[in-house]
Amino acid sequence: MNEEQLVQAAASSIRARMRDSGSFSIVREFRFLRGRCRADAIVLCDRSVIAIEVKTEFDSLRKLEDQTKYYSAHFDKLVLCISEKHEKKLELMNLPDNCDVLIQYKSNRLKLRRRGKMVRSSDAYKYAPLLNDEQIASLLSRVHNVSRRYSEENTIELLKNTNSNSIIEEIKKRIENVRLLRQRAHQD
Repeated sequence: MNEEQLVQAAASSIRARMRDSGSFSIVREFRFLRGRCRADAIVLCDRSVIAIEVKTEFDSLRKLEDQTKYYSAHFDKLVLCISEKHEKKLELMNLPDNCDVLIQYKSNRLKLRRRGKMVRSSDAYKYAPLLNDEQIASLLSRVHNVSRRYSEENTIELLKNTNSNSIIEEIKKRIENVRLLRQRAHQD
């Protein structure tokens, strides 16, 4: 399986285990923390924000422990999909509690090796790094009736006092915008 197929398989695994699969959105290569980090994909399902990270046999695990720390801090769950080649190295790593591990075997069979906990947070600030600056300004002006010109210190306090559902709605809008832009690019 290639990386795209692995992402789709991981997303299918998530969907099968979620109670309310009515609203299910996925976007590939999702940048966060102002572009410093990139998840191979994120899924919004059942009011949860889940990251998917794929490590094929050609990838290195050198940065994986750091990546999982970022994912754990900002997503409700991480689904790590790795090649069988990396299975022994992964056993030596300290993975967060909210991390599922799917192993891809040479036969292209996927096996759930580890089930992580869903760690939902009512703290909206957890999700704030998933938004870009424009979305944050729009959200704060709409929810808190604040001018689009605001200070950095004020932003943090306002985001901490924002309902997490509002931020998740903004993330959904961002996913939809990315999807539309990619569709337009393929049509041209």
